[in-house]
Amino acid sequence: MRTHSDDVGTAGLAVEALAPEDAFALLGNEIRMGVLEALWRALPDRVSFSDLRETVGVRDSGQFNYHLGRLTDRFVHRNEDGYTLRPAGTLVMGAVVSGSYTHTGRADPIRLPDPCYLCGGPLVLTYEDERATIACEDCAELVTGATVPPGVLADYDTDDLPGVVAAFVRTLVRHAQAGFCPTCHGRMEGRLQLVDATDTHSADADTADPTVRVSYDCARCPERVQASVATAIMETTPVVAFHDDHGIDVTREPTWRLDWLHDDALDVVSTDPLCVHRTITLGDDRLTVVVDADLAVEPIPTDDPVLVDADRDAVPQELRGSRPDEPV
Repeated sequence: MRTHSDDVGTAGLAVEALAPEDAFALLGNEIRMGVLEALWRALPDRVSFSDLRETVGVRDSGQFNYHLGRLTDRFVHRNEDGYTLRPAGTLVMGAVVSGSYTHTGRADPIRLPDPCYLCGGPLVLTYEDERATIACEDCAELVTGATVPPGVLADYDTDDLPGVVAAFVRTLVRHAQAGFCPTCHGRMEGRLQLVDATDTHSADADTADPTVRVSYDCARCPERVQASVATAIMETTPVVAFHDDHGIDVTREPTWRLDWLHDDALDVVSTDPLCVHRTITLGDDRLTVVVDADLAVEPIPTDDPVLVDADRDAVPQELRGSRPDEPV
């Protein structure tokens, strides 16, 4: 078994890392997975050696002790009161019961009660190969989409699933914004990024000009969470306050009912560094915020005619003017 110690940050935190293949080797045994499941079902209580062996169903005490010993200190904690799961063991069981390892997911298309904000056609939730998308059946405009473990959807009624998917996507973005990778819990950092429209899911991606996305990249694993600028700023202080003034709780409103999330109100005002303005319209009122390369968000006073006039002359012609802010 290969391990190494890393110093993390300036606090000198010592972290002993287990090679991924060795971690899987430790878990690649029916008895060991039985131990984890038995301890998981017993939480928060500890379990004695004899009770644990009986629950797992192993007659040979020596054989059971060997496999339990391989898990102890890494996935299982032992003291005089018995055995319980360490956080790593809990995470393994969480992945198992979520369906990430044990299930494949699909569902029949589900029609939403609200129409497409672009064409008025029906919005439909589809779920295939653990990929959930809400899109228009007529014009193919994407509202939202993400990889969703089957276990996330398992305990809900069919009519609730669109809202569950939208809430799950928001949760992914919130975790990324807080700096935590949803896959490995490593450190994530976000940035504005100029991308080709063909890399988005817009209905007119083949003909659209380049656009701006927000990317949150993990420093430890290949995970990347991408979102529209609108999605990234949706729960920032000025945007939440603006909606509060109009009686809307933007943290709970279904994303397909927020028309401004999908309109052509993104204005690139600088490319070096990348900076955009995003305008939100509710009724007769408008809020414009400036979003810089590091995702700092500041409202622009409505009486400012210049609108924080950045270096617009340096912006390529094809990037000038309002453009679609593609959904997450």
